[in-house]
Amino acid sequence: MMQRIATLIVLVAVLIPAAPKNRDWQTGMVLDPQDNLYFGHTYSHPTDATMSFGDARTGSQIHVGTRSPGDDFVLDQYVVESESYVYLAQTMRLRSNKPFRLSANMPVKFAVDKKRIWLLDAEGNEYQANIVKRKEKLQPTQ
Repeated sequence: MMQRIATLIVLVAVLIPAAPKNRDWQTGMVLDPQDNLYFGHTYSHPTDATMSFGDARTGSQIHVGTRSPGDDFVLDQYVVESESYVYLAQTMRLRSNKPFRLSANMPVKFAVDKKRIWLLDAEGNEYQANIVKRKEKLQPTQ
């Protein structure tokens, strides 16, 4: 009996953090991370400086260069504009995984909590990224 109670307590403790959190959703716009007024040219493509040499007769090959295991990861950047702020967000993924289904000049629902941002795409899929920078939105002059 005591083991069942202990198992139930552990199960409840595990499920509580997994419960969906009510977020303060806002509406904004995804800006082009390569060309925007706030963060300029933010996205950089890593260069692959490796060279391969091989012997076709034996099938042997040697790779020379600066490629590291970290090259299997991609750093995606997103710029989200709200009514008062603009956020530069980043997330890292495996190169084999697909990026978030968000594109420039696309309306987006998002929520901010400290240094994290949650984004909803058009199908309602929720994504999480880290906020790297936040700037006040430029207001139009009259």
